[in-house]
Amino acid sequence: MSPDPCWCRAVAGPVRDRLPALPVGVLAVGLLHVLAAVVTAGEPLGPQDLLLVFNASDNDSRVLAEYYAAARGVPADRLCGLELGPARDDIPRPQFERRILVPLRETLETRGLRDQVRCLVTFYGVPIRVGPLVLTPAQRMAGAATRRSIEEGLRRLRQATDELDALATGAGTRPASAPATAESPDRPGPDDFPRLLNAYGQARRRLGERTGGQFHPQTESEQLRTLVVLTQHVEGVAGVLRMFVPSGAAAEAMLARNRQAAEALLAADARIRQIMPRGPEDERHAEALELLLKFHGLIGWLKGLLADETWFRTEETEAAVDSELALLWWDQYAKYRWIRNPLRERPTSDVPSAEDADDRPEPLMTARLDASRPEVVRAMIDRALDAERRPSSGHVYIDARGLAPGPGYGAYDQNLRDLARLLRENTRLPVRLDDRPEVFPPGSCPDALLYCGWYSLREYVPSLTFVPGAVGYHIASLEAVSLRRPGEKGWCRNLLEDGITATLGPVAEPYLDSFPLPTEFFGLLLTGRYTLAECYARSVPSWSWMQMLLGDPLFNPFARRPVLPDAPRSGPATSTAPAG
Repeated sequence: MSPDPCWCRAVAGPVRDRLPALPVGVLAVGLLHVLAAVVTAGEPLGPQDLLLVFNASDNDSRVLAEYYAAARGVPADRLCGLELGPARDDIPRPQFERRILVPLRETLETRGLRDQVRCLVTFYGVPIRVGPLVLTPAQRMAGAATRRSIEEGLRRLRQATDELDALATGAGTRPASAPATAESPDRPGPDDFPRLLNAYGQARRRLGERTGGQFHPQTESEQLRTLVVLTQHVEGVAGVLRMFVPSGAAAEAMLARNRQAAEALLAADARIRQIMPRGPEDERHAEALELLLKFHGLIGWLKGLLADETWFRTEETEAAVDSELALLWWDQYAKYRWIRNPLRERPTSDVPSAEDADDRPEPLMTARLDASRPEVVRAMIDRALDAERRPSSGHVYIDARGLAPGPGYGAYDQNLRDLARLLRENTRLPVRLDDRPEVFPPGSCPDALLYCGWYSLREYVPSLTFVPGAVGYHIASLEAVSLRRPGEKGWCRNLLEDGITATLGPVAEPYLDSFPLPTEFFGLLLTGRYTLAECYARSVPSWSWMQMLLGDPLFNPFARRPVLPDAPRSGPATSTAPAG
């Protein structure tokens, strides 16, 4: 079960009530650094593809949007003012939906721009952070019902494991586990699913070792009949089919006999993938859960319910406004944690999640022109235009920490070193790599063109001076928690104050793997094929989460002088550790 948000909540009670009783007597990632094209470039992002979103209640916000539109030639009907009141960092989620999400959809539909706008650009004065999810009473009741169903399913999975062990040891059947109560010390909960699933798998392997791993209809026995019934209960039709598909010459005949069941399985899976991503209000949701139970058994049903449970979680449901806006055209999706970015990689799983739906609209690109003061935002725009007219030269500064390669922190630290090696071996850019725990000291990095480094949590160190068009980001938690708060020491605000043209960062605790891998983001940028917004959209790992891009979305500093012929593709550096 992935921790990512998945489909929609279940109408759990009725399905739980129809769950058949268990029959008596009866299922670290290393980095790969290669030079290969990430994607084939389509039509480049242009002024006609943007919608400029400003706060109509804030004159500075309007003026900056109009200034940018004039500078980039954005059509007049691509400006959208929203009445958002006095500028602030946060907006409660109900207000976000009512005052930002719905009006933006209506504006695009009314103007006939739904299929034309590919990138939303938010401006100074638009809130940066959406508040946590607030459940209705009905949702709280549905969430409680789902959790009760999960507990019952986990208890039955544990009982099934006991039955398998009994078959493997020849001990006969074991007595059914007593129903768990609220006071039971061993009452299973959602966090127990991986452990119980592993225990079931081990019991399945032990039985396979005892029987030689082969079951054929001609070896009909009471033990085999019991095993088939148990397997169908726990693993569904799919599990039974796996039992009776031998290798070798007999496979074709066996497949022919089971073809009808196999075709039914394929049809059920297609139906499940059609229904499950549709959201908690979809009236067909119970049907999909029943199909999971029939064709993928107790395990598939539990995976569905565990995914449904994320719809009722309110912790870790804050997000960057821009990151939520990327999914403007997605009707429903769970707000707990994140949605994997399908622009970066096409996710696959044995249980369909929101991102797996083939008919989901492609996420919109997003970018923000925002900073501590209006004059800093105007300078960001001017520096981007100047750098495109007169390409800048400068140095690359990469600030690693000297961590050993490995999952999590080690993978990101190694990716910084990979970036340094990539640039040294394939470009003429002067590169300085610091592989010590300390960040670059103040004033030690003149004429910075590109920067990436990390740690020094919310304690900005003015190490760099920037040439026009400089791009860089600092990997640490909370570095964009505020852009306007007096005395704010986060890196995003202060990098912009000190003259960087574009950066990115999180508005709350993002976990490390929410940051684009440096080789991917800078690798795309250095090809000159992609604008800033495209580089970000193709490298940021998730939407509906914490990161936001700060800079001119059309900025392409290397369009006229590409530095790399192709973009590097790195494997995901997965970590749910804090970012620093």
